[in-house]
This record gives sequence, structure tokens and C-alpha cells, in this order.
Amino acid sequence: MKKALVVIALLLAAQAALLGFAPAQSPAPLDPQEKRKLDTFFSNFAETMMPSFPAAGPSDKQMLEFATTHLAINAENSLKKSPDAMTLFIPTDRVDAVTEKYLGRKLSHHSGNRYAVPAASGEIYVFAQVDKLSPLGPDTFVAEGTVYYASSGETLDPHASPSAWKKARKTVQPSGFFKGVVRKVQEPGPRFVLVQYDMVRTDM
Repeated sequence: MKKALVVIALLLAAQAALLGFAPAQSPAPLDPQEKRKLDTFFSNFAETMMPSFPAAGPSDKQMLEFATTHLAINAENSLKKSPDAMTLFIPTDRVDAVTEKYLGRKLSHHSGNRYAVPAASGEIYVFAQVDKLSPLGPDTFVAEGTVYYASSGETLDPHASPSAWKKARKTVQPSGFFKGVVRKVQEPGPRFVLVQYDMVRTDM
């Protein structure tokens, strides 16, 4: 009982911490297809444990860690490995492609022509769901949502509702709340880019 009260208190505190993030208009109805796209978009930041960053944008260090972790998780088979397969080698152009796609910017400079990073462990499955989307300006929105986690071997629909997971006997736990400012861009292809981000972890 005491632990449950602590968790509830943390969840309420996390929600309160996000309230002053950015002024926005009333939430807009979420189109199911667009919600799925936004769920997937923000899952890329959730699974890499992207830290909060202001409207000025993420630092080079944050962008590098995001890109290399994203590639280690999602593109391991396309990367060169060390003989023991414990280290991955990521070319700088792959890093630039990731940061440009998701953040709309590149690192100011690179040290060398590739990065060596540990292979992903795959211990847990982390994903995000957008709960609310509010217009902020032309092609700009404030998205608010929840980050969840499950064991890496769990097979589930990351777009389903918590009640659906419970009914299917899936063990899924919330691990935090996020709030991000996203902008729709058209070049080099139509997509969302993240321009500001706040993540509050609540898992014990």
C-alpha cells in the first residue's frame, strides 16, 4: 500500500512538472493514423532514454548519444561489429542521417569518421504513446504522453490501451511522462521533428 501511494505521488508530481512546459491551444482530436505515427516517433526517444532539452535544441552530446543508441537498437545488423560482436562501429554519416530525420539538425562537428559503441542489451522493451496533441503555431504542436516498458520477450501491440494489455495478460508498466514540441516539415520528406522535449521518469 505504501509503495502504491509513493508511485501515485510520483505520477502526480511528474504531471505537475510538465504543466508549465509551453503554452498551447486546446487539445485537437487525435486522428488514429496520426496518433500511431506520433507514438512511433516518440518511442524512438523513449527507448534511447533521451534527456530533456530546451527550445534552443539538444546539445551535440545529446544528439550523438541519441543517434548511436537509436542505431544500436534498430539497425544493429547493418553495422560493422568487433570480432566479439560486443562493439558496434557507426559511421558519422549514419549519425547525421538520424539527427536530421528526428531532430532536424546535425552535430556541429565529428571526432573522426566513426563511433564505437556497445551493442544494445535488449533487456527491456520501451515505447511511448501520445495522449494529447495541442496546436502551438503554424505546423507546430505540443504532444503529451506516457512512456511504458515491458520485458524484452513480451509480444504486444504498443498502440493498444492499458485496459487491452491487462485483458491480454500483458505486463506493461508506466515509467514516466513526456511533453514535446514537434514541428511538421516537408524537406527532405514530410515528417515530424522534435524541437523541445521534457521527460520525467517515475519508475522506481
